[in-house]
Amino acid sequence: MESEPAIVAKAVMERILSVFSEANKLRIKQVISFVTKDWVEAGVILFVIIINTLIGFLQEYRAEKTMESLRRTASPTARVVRNGGHIITIAAKDLVPGDIIVFEGGDAVAGDARVIQTFNLETDEAMLTGESLPVGKDIKPLHDPNQPLADRHNMIYLGTNIVKGRGRAVIVQTGMKTQIGRIATYLVETKGADTTTPLQKRLNKLALILFGLALLLAVVVFGANKFKFTKNASIYAVSVGIAMIPEGLVAVVTLTMALGVRRMASEKAIVRKLAALETLGNVNDICSDKTGTLTQGKMVLTKFYIPEQDYYAVSGAGINPTGEITSLTDETKITASSLSDHPNITRLVEIATFCNTSTIRQDTDGTWIAVGDPTEVALTVLGRKLGYDQKVMTASVKEGVPPDWEILEEFPFDSSLKRMSVIFRHTPHSGGQTKYYVFAKGSLEAISKFSVNDVTGKPLDMDDLHNQVLTMGKGGLRVLALAYRELDASEVRDSTEHPGKKTLPSREDTENGLIFVGLAGINDPPRAETAPAVAKCHKAGITVRMLTGDHPVTASAIAKQIGILTDDSSRASGDSPVTKMTTVIQMDGRDGNGNKLVWTGNEFDALTDTQVDDLPELPLVVARCTPETKVKMIEALERRDKIAAMTGDGVNDSPSLKKAPVGIAMGLAGSDVAKNASDIVLTDDNFATIVQAVAQGRRIFANIQKFVLHLMTTNVAEIVALIIGLVFLDGNDESVYPMSPLQILFANMITSSPPAMALGIERPMAYQMSSPRYRNGPLFTWTMIIDIFFYGILMGGLILSTFTLRIYGFGPGDSGLGVGCNEYHPDDPAAVAVCSDVYKARGTAFVTLTWIILIHAYVCRHPTSSMFGRGKLYDNPALFWTCVIGAILVFPALYIPGVTRVFKHEGLSWEWGMIAVACVVYVAGCEAWKWVRRRRDRKNGMAAADSLEEIRVGKKEEMEQVKREEKL
Repeated sequence: MESEPAIVAKAVMERILSVFSEANKLRIKQVISFVTKDWVEAGVILFVIIINTLIGFLQEYRAEKTMESLRRTASPTARVVRNGGHIITIAAKDLVPGDIIVFEGGDAVAGDARVIQTFNLETDEAMLTGESLPVGKDIKPLHDPNQPLADRHNMIYLGTNIVKGRGRAVIVQTGMKTQIGRIATYLVETKGADTTTPLQKRLNKLALILFGLALLLAVVVFGANKFKFTKNASIYAVSVGIAMIPEGLVAVVTLTMALGVRRMASEKAIVRKLAALETLGNVNDICSDKTGTLTQGKMVLTKFYIPEQDYYAVSGAGINPTGEITSLTDETKITASSLSDHPNITRLVEIATFCNTSTIRQDTDGTWIAVGDPTEVALTVLGRKLGYDQKVMTASVKEGVPPDWEILEEFPFDSSLKRMSVIFRHTPHSGGQTKYYVFAKGSLEAISKFSVNDVTGKPLDMDDLHNQVLTMGKGGLRVLALAYRELDASEVRDSTEHPGKKTLPSREDTENGLIFVGLAGINDPPRAETAPAVAKCHKAGITVRMLTGDHPVTASAIAKQIGILTDDSSRASGDSPVTKMTTVIQMDGRDGNGNKLVWTGNEFDALTDTQVDDLPELPLVVARCTPETKVKMIEALERRDKIAAMTGDGVNDSPSLKKAPVGIAMGLAGSDVAKNASDIVLTDDNFATIVQAVAQGRRIFANIQKFVLHLMTTNVAEIVALIIGLVFLDGNDESVYPMSPLQILFANMITSSPPAMALGIERPMAYQMSSPRYRNGPLFTWTMIIDIFFYGILMGGLILSTFTLRIYGFGPGDSGLGVGCNEYHPDDPAAVAVCSDVYKARGTAFVTLTWIILIHAYVCRHPTSSMFGRGKLYDNPALFWTCVIGAILVFPALYIPGVTRVFKHEGLSWEWGMIAVACVVYVAGCEAWKWVRRRRDRKNGMAAADSLEEIRVGKKEEMEQVKREEKL
């Protein structure tokens, strides 16, 4: 693990590198201020740079600390046959090809190896292949050299685990030559996505444009002063430069991102990189793994079938033994108390409970813990839901009294036989004859082969049973057949060799003459919140794709259940925000237009890039995919100008997580490699959290547009006032600036930046995630640019008007401009008297600018809605108080003598009337402009919502978001 100093050093270095690119424009102005010996302005700008650096550093440091807490360390070992056949334990790094390793259930595989001996061997390969079920292994040779990794049944791989059974294998590859090692190499060679986000690119472009305009306007200033490079002209040029560039933009963007990260952390998503949160808002394609993300990650028995009786649905989540059993014919509820009225179901539950080696228990914190094969765990949970607990029922009530049920023999599951059976003795405590039962489970073929009839006494209808298995298989269910028989007394005899023991029949005799009870359907069901989250993505114009290592049938079934593949509902398309599927998805995974939407990894990998680009639509489901498949999908989406988020948990997912614009790793089930390659880590492994993260990204982008509008309008207003203000010439024929450099800096940093930060935490607009219309476009749309110039010119015109009226309307005219009034002369009463009108006019312009900026913050909350129609003035407390405090701060700036000196203005009296009129005119102008915008939008069919229902849904989502935030 990294030490505390290492984490700090890492965060510091990352922040220093980022600051060099973010604060250059501030440094240029700082240097100019030092050169002109304007120490106050230089100090303020230096303070801004330091604050911006600290905000970013703290966020990077916290992210690294959180990630460090998620990392785990391990020192793998292996048992190997060496030294003349002796089994010794060595470190996995000391293995060499040719070593024979020995393993059993619970062991971690220490290298890629060819199985040479096996007994009921099953491995968990989810981390490597994405296969959700344990994979059976045997020693049979493979004949297809292109066999997918998940189907190589005679190989075991480094990083996987032995679920059950035992065996031996010959090491064929170690280290970087293993499948895991190949992925690691691929990860190193894979170039990550461009780390410059769309927002950063836009802001960088904006910085260059503004810098160029600042230089151009500086030339204009010097030109207006006949290119006399005097101190006064230089200071005026500095004022224009300060007015041109929004000093608070970097700090506001960084703080908004940091607050977004904090909000995401509260919603179970750890953002490792600030830039990823902004990119999330632009995501229009989500490539998700299936197991544990879209699904519960646990095998659950969801349905069972009894011949000539009914299908029964089983509710519940995961391994929690609570849920209902309901007949799908008449909706009859089966409970533990009514189970005795359903003898066939009782028998099925007995088989599920006793032909089983798994256990479940509840931890002290209420969490349910399972031990054993996932399929058997699902059967155990079914029994517990109906009151059957093997551990309790096979325990003695008191000493000397036999248990109600007692196991006498177990014939374990054999991959060659594909079945398991047990013999139990049943001695009812309530009295009654002792009986002996055989309980068996396995594949339909293995169980039906030894069954004489079904529970109704009729011969097995194999056509019907095969149809049921096919139907359940299409639904993504793994089907087990369950059977039993009662042993005759002649088959169970007292042992002559072992007094007190019973002589039991052989396995072959035991399993002959079974009575077929039914079929149990087991799968890894979707999370309850997945389908609504997918539907929300489709409404928002986001395509959801499933890339999994599972079998195509299983993947397609889950995709249909959660809405990735639908019959006729709306879904996101690769070429348009939303399209209608004209017909149902066919069995071969095609839509009504013949487009293939379900592919295997081998099929997709076989295509060239040109062939992939020629596809009308990229696959919605890719099964049996490899790490290369996922990277290929990301590259294909990039060529279609899509911004994709890729999820993953296994080592095999790490290359695609690194390649994707947004890589999202699972915090609970994810490997350390996947977490380190990702941008975001989910602490609940839930797809719905990803959708919430996208919503937060969109919210952040919308709020960034709001505060950029606010800041840029202020800059336009100041430029309008300063450039037109060049016409004001004093007695020395030098320009008199309407606002001093520090007034402008005060307006930009103290007045404008805090409300902009408050706009950065605005609540989401209604229906933000309910329409593709809200997919993020450019930061500066033409509509936004027009708004900036309209509000800026209106604001600048009012500022200039108050300055002009104070000098010419209610003042002495040209003589009021004095001589040398760009400086403040506190030690020269005569000079102060000469410049008094300029100082008062400058103070009037300063207050007008300050208060209109604060009013403008409320204007920016919505592009078209009235500033009085967004709710109460204080529904955003941060905005309300920043405006109140900003309005109050003008008074000390105007009336404290030492402060008025550096601001180069004086206190006001009757001028307050002009300021009030200017504010009213500004509000009226903004409301009139928004009214025009609303009429134009309605005329063009661009209203914010198309229906009252859409507004209702949006408001509901907004209120849910408000409730979540109130918890923070």
